[in-house]
Amino acid sequence: FQLPDALFVLDSHRHSTAIREAKQVGIPVIAVVDTDCNPSNVTYPIPGNDESTRALHLYASLISHA
Repeated sequence: FQLPDALFVLDSHRHSTAIREAKQVGIPVIAVVDTDCNPSNVTYPIPGNDESTRALHLYASLISHA
């Protein structure tokens, strides 16, 4: 099987286990990081609100079109 090129996470606090596992196998992590999260756990942090439905829709839409 092939590992993914990157992991995109909308809520880095909620999905901390997935982030930790991705880092263990060398997968870069792209994540929306709010003020209640630690950005040092993420390879490419995106500062933003991870509780706003409209913001999450925007982030997911932009990543899916990248």
